[in-house]
Amino acid sequence: MLDDGVQERLRRENVVFVPNRSFEVYLHQHFSYAEIEERMRVPFLGNRRLLRAEERDEPENQYALMERAGIRYPRQLASPAAIDTLVMVKAPHAKVSFERAFFLARTEAEYHRTAAQSDGVGDRSQPTVCRDAVIEEFRWTDDQP
Repeated sequence: MLDDGVQERLRRENVVFVPNRSFEVYLHQHFSYAEIEERMRVPFLGNRRLLRAEERDEPENQYALMERAGIRYPRQLASPAAIDTLVMVKAPHAKVSFERAFFLARTEAEYHRTAAQSDGVGDRSQPTVCRDAVIEEFRWTDDQP
């Protein structure tokens, strides 16, 4: 995508690029965000920095953007011990650093049992199997507070 010839063709065809996780994940394996933002000459819908929005360790990530915009998003739980409802667990993938593994749990025990049995979640030989996981409340309806 960053090849000059590809970009020239896309610009001739009046392409507008929509930032998305797949693009960022595969390009970010080879290039820094700064390189992508600088070298990508195809116009973006929105803002070039939106590529960073899904990174949890970026200060202006999707949660910060939703918070400022007043958009509701799932409550995050600090640890498996805080699970008091159905949650979606977004864990770092064991073998592919830029991917995530996902599973549902209703209790702390189910969290640990599922993490230990799930293919691709962390390193089962380590007690910190999902140390960097994001645990989010799974909402079924829009009418919840």
